[in-house]
Amino acid sequence: MNIITAYLSDVGSKRDHNEDYIWVDDKTGIYIVADGLGGYEAGEIASKMAADMVGQILALHLSQNGSSTNIKVLLTNILETVNKAIYSAAQQNQQQQDMSTTLMLVLVQLPHVYICHAGDTRTYLLRNQTISRLTTDDSWLGGGKLRHVLTKAVGQEHALEPEFVELTVQPEDWLLLCSDGLWDMLQDEQILNLLSPQSMPKDYVKLLIAAANQAGGHDNISAIALKVLAN
Repeated sequence: MNIITAYLSDVGSKRDHNEDYIWVDDKTGIYIVADGLGGYEAGEIASKMAADMVGQILALHLSQNGSSTNIKVLLTNILETVNKAIYSAAQQNQQQQDMSTTLMLVLVQLPHVYICHAGDTRTYLLRNQTISRLTTDDSWLGGGKLRHVLTKAVGQEHALEPEFVELTVQPEDWLLLCSDGLWDMLQDEQILNLLSPQSMPKDYVKLLIAAANQAGGHDNISAIALKVLAN
């Protein structure tokens, strides 16, 4: 098996800057979507810093050590390390003290896929014309201004304790990583219905971004699509 991928990030229809950040390394199978939080451009700084650090640390480890015997410990430790680094950086700049970010990390070592995350960025599995969410949102869903209040984010003062998920994929499976700017605009069924048997990742992400914008585009919209091939 192998995979083909594509990714796209869009500012959306209502925002004037993009606080989402995507980090992709097809060679090592590392895929990251981060959605930054905080004023004075702090969200943009946090998402880029966190994704770059996680991706670079993990890529370096894999190049030096190969596949780890305990992927869960490896990934959670990296996210914990970066959580402390983002928090420390925020405390050193008064205008960025509230900065933090969601972070969705997917490591592909076919046929295994490992997911480690904090926040409400999601990963979906699309298989046999069905869609299932593989991750749990770290957020409290209330009404009005309290909607999507995060209960966990990279850059918090205390231990992060990220969620870890492991699965085995098969040919024709799709994985979709996306920020809340996508899933908040589109129902799961809409996400699934935009996928056809002939779809390629680059076309699929364009359709998703366009549909989210058409539905309102209230936030930045980011997506990484991965299609598993038989060979």
